[in-house]
Amino acid sequence: MASVVFGRPAWCPMPSIRGRPVRGLRWGGDIRSSLTLQPTYPGGVEGYWAALIWSILPTLVVSAVFFFVLRGIIRMDRTERRVYARIEAEERAKRGMAPAPEEPRPAAR
Repeated sequence: MASVVFGRPAWCPMPSIRGRPVRGLRWGGDIRSSLTLQPTYPGGVEGYWAALIWSILPTLVVSAVFFFVLRGIIRMDRTERRVYARIEAEERAKRGMAPAPEEPRPAAR
């Protein structure tokens, strides 16, 4: 019977990359699976979904903040243009001038 050192056969090297031991990798239990490295997950599959949600959450929050800031800027610009157009129409009416020519709007597709 072959000797076993720290859960691996004595003839198998420790899992390493560039000579440094790798944490989170282990050798398989039998000879066939001992030739490939298998990742180990300390939290199991349940921890995977929590990690997935926590990793996507910052991106979603930043995207939502960006959306609302950009939406506010566009709405503010639209409102400001309406107010200035109304003020200009009032000033033209006070002075007895003709109404301002309406700017052509792009055709809706």
